[in-house]
Amino acid sequence: MQLVTNIALPGYNAQTDTNPDHFAVYANDDNVLIKRKLTGTAVIADGSPTILTVAHNLGYIPFFVVYYYDENNIVWSILDNQYDPFSVPQQICAVDTNNLYIYNFGGHPSGHVQVAYDIFYDNMNDNTAPVITESDKVYKVARPGVNALTSKNPNDYIVHSDLNNMKILKQGTGSLTISPGGFTGSTFAHGAGVIAPYKYFLFIKFPDGKTILTGNAGCFSYDETYGAISTAMDGTNFYFYNFGSSSVMVSISYVIYGTGQSGMITPSSYALAVAAPGKSVIGETNPDNFNFHSYFPTLKYFTSNVYSMTVSNTTVQVIPHNLGYVPFFIGFINDIGTIITNGYAVSPYYLGQSTIGTPNKDIAAFVYADATNLYLKEYYQANAVGTVKTFNFYYKIFKNNLGL
Repeated sequence: MQLVTNIALPGYNAQTDTNPDHFAVYANDDNVLIKRKLTGTAVIADGSPTILTVAHNLGYIPFFVVYYYDENNIVWSILDNQYDPFSVPQQICAVDTNNLYIYNFGGHPSGHVQVAYDIFYDNMNDNTAPVITESDKVYKVARPGVNALTSKNPNDYIVHSDLNNMKILKQGTGSLTISPGGFTGSTFAHGAGVIAPYKYFLFIKFPDGKTILTGNAGCFSYDETYGAISTAMDGTNFYFYNFGSSSVMVSISYVIYGTGQSGMITPSSYALAVAAPGKSVIGETNPDNFNFHSYFPTLKYFTSNVYSMTVSNTTVQVIPHNLGYVPFFIGFINDIGTIITNGYAVSPYYLGQSTIGTPNKDIAAFVYADATNLYLKEYYQANAVGTVKTFNFYYKIFKNNLGL
């Protein structure tokens, strides 16, 4: 008989439930939880540019995300790379196999930009095997076929008490109409009791049935009817900016993690909790002070791969996942601008080339999903057709159901 550890989230029965989304740990299958390698915040002075380099040394392109504070709109947003033909962007970021790079070119009223970042271990690359030094006493649940007594690879474990699992503090779904205009026009109240820096993943399902992860770079619907749309977050709302000329009714799904507050955990006799180094489990009510707490779900790995496209026109590569629902996903695109030549940015990625004399010349890369497939799309406006570009897509899919 296989020995397993299943820990249900509050309100679910671990003996009878079979939905992985209802468990903090579900070891009946290879449901490895995402684990954080690095996290940090920084204030980067305006420059030409000023560059923050964060070493991760994983040897592959990891799951990462950077958030920046938009002091004009008083919101935080995922930092995607978006260019225009007239000036360098205020800030961009990318990761390579060894480092995360965050560039600040300036133009901020305060003379600097605030950023927050996370880099995660992930088991989706077979060519490397990170090694950790374990504590003398650990709680760990190994993946099927792994010897828990000998392996020091963090990706060999469904959960490991020495590693901080990404805790989902709030998630939900909803719908709204995004009208053309600025952040103040279209908002959605998230109701999460979190504090800055605000960290989120916000997915939009357009009327064409395809879902995309949003950030500061403008994204379009798969059928190119609506867009470009970007998003941001503060302590109360999500904000939507619609650069297009048409209103659009969308469904949304959001995952909020990041910085919690004391009081978010109500002590209970039914929980598995592992305090962070230097913290005590007894009486602690702030999720930030735990490496693991069974009150909170996290992301569960499914698959990852890379696909390369060299084209001169809009094209799409279909990647089947066949999960039967829209899963949590994220894509990383090689930055084809001239600034970070070997780095990968979070999708959507937008290379603006249009001018008054030559409009409709932009190129972009988007990643979409539905209940059956992932869609990797190179996007060319009419006057960009014939311009040869190579986009490399790293994509990662998780078992979490977005409910869209």
